[in-house]
Amino acid sequence: PAPSATLQHGHTCHKSEAKTVSRANPRLTNRPVEVCIAAETAEADARAARAGGASRVELCARMDLDGLTPSVAQVRQARAGWGRRDGLLVMLRDHADGFAYDAEDVAQMARAMPALHDAGAGGFVFGAVRDGRVDEPAVQRVVSEAGRLGVLVTFHRAFDALDDHVSGVDLLAAMGVRRILTSGVPWGHAGSAVSGLERIRATVARAAGRLEIVIGGGVSAENAPALVAGLAGVSVHAYSSVRAGGQVDAGRVRALADAVSV
Repeated sequence: PAPSATLQHGHTCHKSEAKTVSRANPRLTNRPVEVCIAAETAEADARAARAGGASRVELCARMDLDGLTPSVAQVRQARAGWGRRDGLLVMLRDHADGFAYDAEDVAQMARAMPALHDAGAGGFVFGAVRDGRVDEPAVQRVVSEAGRLGVLVTFHRAFDALDDHVSGVDLLAAMGVRRILTSGVPWGHAGSAVSGLERIRATVARAAGRLEIVIGGGVSAENAPALVAGLAGVSVHAYSSVRAGGQVDAGRVRALADAVSV
């Protein structure tokens, strides 16, 4: 996940990716399920997410710090569990101190991307905000490097820290970001995607199909149907609700996938 009070992240399903996943698992629908997996249990988590019908996984280290960049070795482990299919996303976040990065932080993360990609990353999850606005140079650097590698970028829940989420959608779409993860709750405020549903709906309307909105933050099989009802171009992202005994549980993933199937 990207950082969050109930954190959870996202990405946009590329058309070729969606087709590949659908052929691999007929359970999958046009409402993707994204599962956040912990780097410490990467292979087992990825395997269970796949068995449960997840469309994508997001690999994060240090979930106690709301997710940091995993190591190359951990990406390889996740790839071993996920297999050769598309949808293995990797967090880019080198420190746990909010969403602001200096130029060297950004350069370091961009330099790390090729090795993470070679190890199996099929996309990156990133977000940078400064003074309540999208940090355009930072995001452009990451999007440009991802484009060079042929993969997509998700803007994580840093989106919820923006002062103006409407203009944020427009800017991120124009910059080439393909997914936005949001709970609909302003960053630092208590609440889950259920309480942020009105803002989520406004964000989806503004996106108007230009990018995918990933709904995250306390998402479960119980509340997901109400969260996605009537919305097109959305997916759901879950972490805690699909875990049991310290790792991803395939049965819980399957229940969430069933809950959002159309």
